[in-house]
Amino acid sequence: MRVTEVALTDIKSYENRTVVPIEGGVTAILGENGAGKSTIQEAIGFALFDSLPFNNKDFVREGASSGTVEVTFEQDTTDGTQRFRVTRSAGRSDYGVHRYDTEGETWVDQDIDSKSELVRWLCTRFDVADGDELQSLWESCIGVPQTRFLSDFAQTAANRTQTFDALLNLDAYEESWNALKGVPDAIEKQQQDLRSDIDTLTGEVQALPNERDKAESLSDQVDALQATIQQKTSKLSEKEDEYDTLAETQEEIEQLRQDVDSFKQKIESTKRELETAEEELTDAEKAHQKCEEHREEYEQYTEAREHQEELEEQEAERDELEQQKTEQEQEITSIEAKVEQLKDDVSKLEEAQETLASREDDKERYEELEERVESLRDREDEVEEFEGEIERLDGEIEEIEGEIESVKETIAEIEDKWE
Repeated sequence: MRVTEVALTDIKSYENRTVVPIEGGVTAILGENGAGKSTIQEAIGFALFDSLPFNNKDFVREGASSGTVEVTFEQDTTDGTQRFRVTRSAGRSDYGVHRYDTEGETWVDQDIDSKSELVRWLCTRFDVADGDELQSLWESCIGVPQTRFLSDFAQTAANRTQTFDALLNLDAYEESWNALKGVPDAIEKQQQDLRSDIDTLTGEVQALPNERDKAESLSDQVDALQATIQQKTSKLSEKEDEYDTLAETQEEIEQLRQDVDSFKQKIESTKRELETAEEELTDAEKAHQKCEEHREEYEQYTEAREHQEELEEQEAERDELEQQKTEQEQEITSIEAKVEQLKDDVSKLEEAQETLASREDDKERYEELEERVESLRDREDEVEEFEGEIERLDGEIEEIEGEIESVKETIAEIEDKWE
C-alpha cells in the first residue's frame, strides 16, 4: 500500500480543504509547532486504521461542528495497481470509499456508508482479522507516535517478550521447528535407501559386459531382420502396383460391359421405336384415307352454300312482290306474316352460314394435315404427335358431318316452305 494524498477539511488547524500530496520514496513534513504535522499522521490512522489517540470531537477544528478526512492510496493486486479514496468525517457519521476507474477516468462509489462496513473493507484490504488487529497494526507498527517510538524497548523483559514475540511472529518459528525437527531422521533414511540403490546398481553394472554382448548379437539379428523386411517391403510394393494395374483393368472391363449392355438396350429401344413408328405410319395412312372419304361431304357443303345464295335471290324477288301487293290490304297482312316467317328462316340460314364459314379453318387444317402426313413417311419421329392431332381432327370431322346434316335438314325445311 502507498498513501498518495491526504485532504483535510475543518480538522484541527486546517480550516479550508487542504490537500497534502505524498510522492514516492521518503516524504518529510516540516513546519512549526502547532502547524499540523502530526495531524496528517493522525488523519491517516483515523481514516485507514480506525485509530485516534483522543476523542473524535477533539479532532474537529475549534468552532466547526464536524470535519472530513480523505486519504487516497494505491495497492498492488492481481488485477494490477488499484487506487482507492477513503472518506471519513469526525463529528458526524459520514463514511465512503471510491475506486478510480482508469478507463472512464472517474471515481466509482463502492457503496460503503457505515463504520462497520468501512472497517470490514479495510480489514480485507490489509489482510487482518478484525478491527482490533487493524488498530494494533497502526499503533504498534506503522503510525507509532514520536513520544512512544522507543517506549516498547524500555519495558520489562516479560512485557518486551509479549510485545516483540507477537510483532516478530515467533510462534511461527516455533511451529516450523516442531514441523521440521523430524527432517534429519527422514534425510538419514533417504540416504540409507540411496546406498541400497547404489549397491543394486553396482551389481547391475558388473553384469553389463555380458548384457552388451547379448545386445550386439541382438543388434545383428535386428539388422538381418530389417534387411529381410526391406526386401519383403519392396516385393510387396511391386505386388501392390500389379494389383492396382489389375484393378484398373478390371474397372475398364466392367465399364466396357456396361457400355455393351447400354448399346444393347439402345438397340432394343430403337427397334421398339421403329415398330411404333411403322404402326403410327399405318394409322396416319388410315387417317388420310378417312380425309379422302370426307371430301365428298365437303362438296355437298359447297352445293348447299350455292343453294343458299339462290334462296337469297328468291327472297329479293319476294320483297318485290310484297311491294306490288300493297294495294290489297288482306294480301299485305298475309304477306307480312310470311315475311316475318321468312325473316326467321333467314336468321337460321345466316347462323348455318356462319357455322359453315367457321369450318373453313378446319378444312385448311385438314389440308395442312394431309401435307404433314405425306412428309411423315420421311420423319418417323413426328408420327406420335401427328397421330394425336389426327385423332382430334377425326372427332371434329364427325362433329362437322353432324352439323352439315343439320344444315341440310334446315335447308330442306326452308325449301319445303317456299315451295
